[in-house]
Amino acid sequence: YDRENVDKGGYRGLTQTDRYGRVIPKAAHGTIRFDAPTNLGSTLINESAKLFERITDPALTVRRITINANKVTPDEGFYQVDFFTDTKKLEKEKKLQQAMLGIKNKYGKNAVLKASSYEEGATMRQRNAQIGGHSAGGSAGGSDGKLQK
Repeated sequence: YDRENVDKGGYRGLTQTDRYGRVIPKAAHGTIRFDAPTNLGSTLINESAKLFERITDPALTVRRITINANKVTPDEGFYQVDFFTDTKKLEKEKKLQQAMLGIKNKYGKNAVLKASSYEEGATMRQRNAQIGGHSAGGSAGGSDGKLQK
């Protein structure tokens, strides 16, 4: 959580000290386990969002989110089919993901973005132009988030 939650004076929950010696609300931690291996973005995003909603305090602002993946294996194209899974939908999503990655690899990270990345205050285009949180110079995007020629 962000330190401003404590700085405002209204927070009365558990606290911890961050690496800079500041008092912050105690961090939220959680895990999810998938029933079967997946590389589908929609599944990963939906389950991560459910976990976030379950473990975080909605009254607090969040400073940073860290996600780790364990037992990662290569996609060998085979999976166990069952009666309850819409395999056509899964294949369609997989092909869409592959097409989007191909476009991004060829034209840069800002080639395919959600419409929300163009709203006022959105930061995705600028973040895509950074390396480790620092300006990447003349790479995929400038400081305004527009593609460089």
